[in-house]
Amino acid sequence: MRLILIVIGLLIRNDAGIGGDYSTQRYTITDTITKDTTSPGAELRTFWTIYLNNDKPARNLQSENAISISNVSIHDRFHFGFSTELNPKIRLQATADGELRYYHHYLPLLGDTLQRNSYFNNNLKLGVGSRFLNNLTVTIQENIELHHYLSSDTFTYNYFINRAGVIANLNIGELSLITLNYNYNRLWAQNQSEQNYAENKFNLDLDNYLGTDLHLTFSDYFTRRSYANRLRSYWEVEPQFSCGWDFSPQIGLKVDENLRLTWFDETTAVYQNQAENRIGLGLEFRPGSILTFSLGPQFDVSRSLAHPTDQDYRELALYLGADLFKSDWVWLSIEDRFGERRYLFSDSGFQSDYRFNEFSLFGNWKIIPTSRGGFNLEVMVSIAPEWHQEAVDNLAATYCLLELKYSW
Repeated sequence: MRLILIVIGLLIRNDAGIGGDYSTQRYTITDTITKDTTSPGAELRTFWTIYLNNDKPARNLQSENAISISNVSIHDRFHFGFSTELNPKIRLQATADGELRYYHHYLPLLGDTLQRNSYFNNNLKLGVGSRFLNNLTVTIQENIELHHYLSSDTFTYNYFINRAGVIANLNIGELSLITLNYNYNRLWAQNQSEQNYAENKFNLDLDNYLGTDLHLTFSDYFTRRSYANRLRSYWEVEPQFSCGWDFSPQIGLKVDENLRLTWFDETTAVYQNQAENRIGLGLEFRPGSILTFSLGPQFDVSRSLAHPTDQDYRELALYLGADLFKSDWVWLSIEDRFGERRYLFSDSGFQSDYRFNEFSLFGNWKIIPTSRGGFNLEVMVSIAPEWHQEAVDNLAATYCLLELKYSW
């Protein structure tokens, strides 16, 4: 069968395995009695994914179906993609993505405290791309998404989204690219008309390599979202800038700047005009070809634009990271970000100053390699405790995932 598929140009690949994840949040409930509460979530699952690919110079066909069965749910995810050249300058692209998750509640003793609602999601996208010049490509896209819950309510409501947009990619030189993207999005919520919105979104991205030592990136995201209720309608601008400079093959420096400005049509105690900014400085050490260490300070600040509020804060943190990458065997990434956040009104009943430590680990180990894949072990760990000035606000969140997969 595999030989027949190869002869007709269709490649098939499979992933199958078992995995599990566990998450927990520890926090305090304040009412007539104050007590610690732990909300766990656990899932053990088995899965199988099949990939089909027919890649030719003028035509590409891709299909993927992934099904998993766990103590919590039955989950199926489907993807189909097709692209073809109508002529040397015009290419047609179409994709269909579907997702079905059914929470069966057959094993309540192995379940958790989380409330889940079964759903179906379907996303269809059609695009036509044209290459006007050797360095300019323009694509017009239409995207339709439908999300339906088996039992909808105020928080989990059925909705329909239509996204129409245009993308322009301009190559400037061999290693630089400018991308312009405009989208007009509309959401209609079933029986929840207050959730309906219209959105204009514009993105500008610049990726520029100046030789082999200097790398500059800039992006700006502009959004205008309008609800029927003016209290929720807003404007948002988010410029981002990054500059990386390699002093030598072993040492590099990176500076990141991320600013976000949000204006609501009308402000309330909940919806406040805000300016949020993060500045980061990172130093990289590469003692070998497979190992990288990074560290640096990060400064975050959030300020309400009209007048000071309980939401205003400043945050100082130190970032530490290590990456081990050996493509044919193992990949491991460890990050730790710890620091302190201080609010403008530290004695507020809404917020209190706190120290935090955000630790994460991501890893992939190819235990037994084969010509078509082999056995892989994937692991992810995230631990994020917060120690507040007001102990009643203390929070600890943990997430762990372990997955053993065989590919062939």
